[in-house]
Amino acid sequence: MNNKNDQKLYLRREIKDKKVFKFSFFKRFKESITDPYFGNIAIDEKLGKSIGYYFKLLLILSLILGIVYFFQFSNVVDNIVQVLRNDLPDFQFANGVLTAHTSMPHRIENDDLIIIIDTDDNTRMVDLRPTTTNKPILLVNSGAFEVYSPTDSSYPFGERFELSALANVEEAIYQDTILTKDNLIDFLTESNLMPLIMAMMTVSAFILHKILAPLYLYLFSRILSIIKRLPIRNTEVLSMAFYALTVPNIFHLLTSGLGISFPYINWIYYGIALFFVNRFFNNLEFTIKIDTMQNPDS
Repeated sequence: MNNKNDQKLYLRREIKDKKVFKFSFFKRFKESITDPYFGNIAIDEKLGKSIGYYFKLLLILSLILGIVYFFQFSNVVDNIVQVLRNDLPDFQFANGVLTAHTSMPHRIENDDLIIIIDTDDNTRMVDLRPTTTNKPILLVNSGAFEVYSPTDSSYPFGERFELSALANVEEAIYQDTILTKDNLIDFLTESNLMPLIMAMMTVSAFILHKILAPLYLYLFSRILSIIKRLPIRNTEVLSMAFYALTVPNIFHLLTSGLGISFPYINWIYYGIALFFVNRFFNNLEFTIKIDTMQNPDS
């Protein structure tokens, strides 16, 4: 052998003789996690194989997460219905204006949140903020609602959302019917549409992250391969990146499904992925060194 490319071609011939390229999806899933030499297979097969594996994995994880989120959001909707029935006054919403049938302001407070309803628009968030030290405040008036959290420095005066933005949604769902407390409860209890939409939106964000993740990991892995001076092409690095994301994606599924969040979670995600990439790289390098020692003429 005369150069690094010859070493790599020899490595490929050695792998092809083992006839390992007819792995099923589940075999690839297992080997990409347990076999430190799996990178040798990943770089030798076509890139389409690793892409196909990755998107099959993404489909399975997305379906699992979608089911979990659907049931979680169904419970959230049930809790919203209970609050509507037991705590909120009768109201109607039409043409972007909310009207509540109760004395103003109407105050609801629990362990986690303070809700102030004043559709007469005589209450301001600036007056409410000094009354709390550890609870968020939701202020609802005739044309908007404002959210203030004492722990969120991004919006020290609260964040405002105009109810006019909901007017088109209300019109599409109820057409000429005015939205009231009773028909809102009926809609939430008789249809699974709301938890389904919420689950689909959340899973869509999960899928978008997973589509971008191989590209980010490829950049990190390419830099690592240059540092290690490995004679591998860009497509081969990308192929290993797809397989190296198996465990990180399961990690993300578990943290998302269980509602676990902590600082630097994305760094942990990519740290796990780089661990597997580096393990693949180390064993590629080890095989090439063995090959060089076994061929003194190289």
